[in-house]
Amino acid sequence: MAGAGPSGPCVIVPVQALASAKSRLAEVLPDRDRAELVLAMLGDVLEAVRAAHDGPLLLVTPDEQYELAAAVVGATLLIDTGTGYNEAVRLALASSEVEAAGAAVVVPADQARAQATDLRSALDALDAHEVVVAPSLDGGTGLLGLRPPDAIEPAYGPGSAGAHEQAARSAGRSLAVLQLASLARDIDTVEDLADAEPPLGPRTAAFVAARRALLGG
Repeated sequence: MAGAGPSGPCVIVPVQALASAKSRLAEVLPDRDRAELVLAMLGDVLEAVRAAHDGPLLLVTPDEQYELAAAVVGATLLIDTGTGYNEAVRLALASSEVEAAGAAVVVPADQARAQATDLRSALDALDAHEVVVAPSLDGGTGLLGLRPPDAIEPAYGPGSAGAHEQAARSAGRSLAVLQLASLARDIDTVEDLADAEPPLGPRTAAFVAARRALLGG
């Protein structure tokens, strides 16, 4: 990979503080259950990443409670200020790990359906392009790859996939837009958890199976 370290890009997984994550599910899940869901989804994402990538991995969060989750997969825990998703991603992109790698791939922590084959496809695309975008069904960004790490500014939020694509074109960056089924729907609602395909990761699936009464299943 041109401009990247021998172990490939640095994968960045941003995750909100455990106490405040997935607030849209608060109407159906008590705080403790929501925290368990967040940890289950994160575990599935990190496992999928590690199945596709043995290089540098950053878990960026304002919450030190994720230290064990990071340690299990050999990830570096980077503590952010908790002032926003884009700010957390920018902090990670400016880290020494990303600088050494020369490239970065951002995978949100609620991509509970992430599959190693799709992640490998994105990593391979970053070998040949400066920006890789995998859009979500709702217009968000299921994955963002950058080579170099400052190829474009992160623009997470509503319609972020289109914003990232436009930023790449405006900057004259080579762009790959990938339709990756396992990265097309993050988990924000009960309906997101209920969808059968692509399948949820094992930890998240077990969580859903154990709480069908709460989730209305």
